[in-house]
Amino acid sequence: MKYGKVPLGKIEAAINKLGGEKGLDRLLAGKSKVVTADNVVNTAKTSRLRLLIRDGDHSAVTLNERHNPGLFYRDRAGLYVSSNFLGKIVSAAVPTEAGKKFKKISRFRLAADATGEQLRSGCPDSVWNATDFCAWLAAKLTNQSNGEEGEFLATGWANLFLVEGINSEVVLVRVHWYSGVRRWSVDTWRLDDTWGAGRRFTSCN
Repeated sequence: MKYGKVPLGKIEAAINKLGGEKGLDRLLAGKSKVVTADNVVNTAKTSRLRLLIRDGDHSAVTLNERHNPGLFYRDRAGLYVSSNFLGKIVSAAVPTEAGKKFKKISRFRLAADATGEQLRSGCPDSVWNATDFCAWLAAKLTNQSNGEEGEFLATGWANLFLVEGINSEVVLVRVHWYSGVRRWSVDTWRLDDTWGAGRRFTSCN
């Protein structure tokens, strides 16, 4: 059977999509609206743009020597490594051979306060794997070993990353410079912790 030129079955399917007769009544009363899949995607992109502001690039990296995360990430002059970073990230990473290339990637500034969960949902492809992150971070820290101006904020404000570590757990890694003791600090935080606007966030791509 058809209703006009539209098959009755399609009309019934549309009503079911709206949530039945009550959903149809809400639509007719102007209390709800139909949103297309394209609009959902565009809304997600807009949310990401509102959360993050483009803030330059991290240059491409080629490892000049083999990186062993267990050897590099140790407390020493100029570097503090927290036990949680060692347990959650370094323990999940394996050595990376010399010659490994990392492409140029964009970095962003938080436009508003945000949690790690918001960063992850707004940038679903932003999570680093532990091995790549440890090798890439080591090269970048070496370039700014004395806290000089460079690709990382060295103002005491956080440089933030999402990293998948042991047992596939995703955590937020904070890298920041302590000017008082002149050293970099690397540690991990829960995804529900909130970070203030102006902090820097770097995706893996």
